[in-house]
Amino acid sequence: MKAPFANAEEDVAAHFLRLAGLTVLARNYRRHGAETDLLVSERAGGEIYIFEVKRRKRAGADFFPAVSAR
Repeated sequence: MKAPFANAEEDVAAHFLRLAGLTVLARNYRRHGAETDLLVSERAGGEIYIFEVKRRKRAGADFFPAVSAR
């Protein structure tokens, strides 16, 4: 179960992706026992990208070690 503040970070991520011109297809998508935070596409029929939103406890924490193309 997610912490109550988790949706706030997902809201910010979804908003940022929309501003970048992407379409959020689903949030908290579940399939075959797995869950991901955001499913996003550049255009209809295009590739689908999966985003898992992470929260850092410390302000200004370096986020690059948590970013990957997997």
